[in-house]
Amino acid sequence: MSNSSIGENAGGVRQQSRLNDLNPNDIADVQVLKGAAAASLWGSRAANSVMVITTKKGRNGSKPDISFSSSVSFDKVNVLHPLKTKYGQGINGVFSPTSSTSWGDKIENRAGGADEFNTTGQFFQAEDGTKYYPITKKNSKEIFNDQRVDQVFRTGFFADNNLSISGGNEQSTYYMSLGDLNQKGIIRGQSDYHRSTFRLNADHKFGNMLSVSTKTSYIKSTSNRIQTGSNVNGLYLGMVRTPADFDDSDYKRFYYSSPTAAPIPR
Repeated sequence: MSNSSIGENAGGVRQQSRLNDLNPNDIADVQVLKGAAAASLWGSRAANSVMVITTKKGRNGSKPDISFSSSVSFDKVNVLHPLKTKYGQGINGVFSPTSSTSWGDKIENRAGGADEFNTTGQFFQAEDGTKYYPITKKNSKEIFNDQRVDQVFRTGFFADNNLSISGGNEQSTYYMSLGDLNQKGIIRGQSDYHRSTFRLNADHKFGNMLSVSTKTSYIKSTSNRIQTGSNVNGLYLGMVRTPADFDDSDYKRFYYSSPTAAPIPR
């Protein structure tokens, strides 16, 4: 089993196909060759089959043809798993500020109002300077499920722009294209893809005995893909499992400010 497959099954990322580097607007024809026909051209590695992708060219005797296309779409989450709202952070029906489970006290039975804290010892300090002290008594009935969904998901965006110019005469033909695809997925900060492409296919005849052909392409792609497989610490799973009464808005990184205390394990 390859390392990429192992990583994929254990919370890694799925390695995208190099076919994604091709701009679909540049493709003129796709053929699948099987068996002896494929092996005779590309050897034993092609015995199972070969996909032959032919890109576009200019046409003889055609005037310059300029084509531009653009598409934009927006994506939103359709259905989410229901989130718990009755019980708070803790275990065995008791609130616990250091527990990651959602089996604490019943939220509606709390006194209401502000929580009580121990401000004499360790604390968590957020990036904006806000300090969070350990809770000694949980009074608040506030839940943060809606805020947490907004922290994980966003409105996705997809834009695909393509420009091509082609033409030719009896001696020369040309096809040139520019493409830009920009996609921001619905997972915040973890599902982006950007691809920019340039292609030039040109042919020129020097009389009846000599011709020159060139196919040039430039592709730049970047992606930020979410983890897959058996990922027990995945972003979505973390959202579903986090107690409803725990506000994790400022928990982007861990550091503390106390002479003797260790970071708060939350």
